[in-house]
Amino acid sequence: MAFTDHCDLFASFHEDGFNAIVRDVRQQRPSLFNYASLGIIANPALLCRQIDAHPVVALRGNPLMTKIDPLPIPGTNYAMELAVQVTDAKIDFHPGNVIALPPQLGKLAPQRLAIGMGVCIGLGCPRDFPLDRLIEPPQDKPTRDDKGERAPADLPKPLPTRSLLCFCFQVFAVGGVRIRYYNGKPYLEPFLDGRIVRHRRRDRCRLDDDAGDILDDFERRALKQDTQLRDQGEF
Repeated sequence: MAFTDHCDLFASFHEDGFNAIVRDVRQQRPSLFNYASLGIIANPALLCRQIDAHPVVALRGNPLMTKIDPLPIPGTNYAMELAVQVTDAKIDFHPGNVIALPPQLGKLAPQRLAIGMGVCIGLGCPRDFPLDRLIEPPQDKPTRDDKGERAPADLPKPLPTRSLLCFCFQVFAVGGVRIRYYNGKPYLEPFLDGRIVRHRRRDRCRLDDDAGDILDDFERRALKQDTQLRDQGEF
């Protein structure tokens, strides 16, 4: 065969096959593409993008998301709920007919491939909540366990939220694979010609009534505490 006249090994992989594999993995193992703190795992409706999972995920009791820590608010003992989602991932080989590259990256050149990914980040920002109310005075001796680590009571407490502030963007990269010799031996070496991040849009997920009631109650208790401190002359 012409492809193997000057090579010991020839392999061919079509972009459609790769993209089909990624799509199937994303649907059957959604936890590899979706990461969230506990408050969002308990209420998936808060996510920036709803998860398109295969029915077998629920039948087998597999998780939709991988647990991550909430985002700490500096200077306080509180944190914001956090979600990170890879909403899409595709590969495109020359001549390029799957991914619409941004003009800055130009046309896909021969012997090059393009990768496109969609990413959404959601933050549980408190609704018009003055964060300075949450700042507690420093302790003389922070509570630590026998191993010298922070005790659970000192870990940031996630604030209840009724919606996420979502930032979605697209990541594009163009590169390829070449043969490089190191110590007289050939190695396959990936390289990158260019990359760009393009902001898609910012949006809010629909409000959740239960989370909204919890947040309202949290704000009412905070206002009541402020009033008590003012009456005692401590605020």
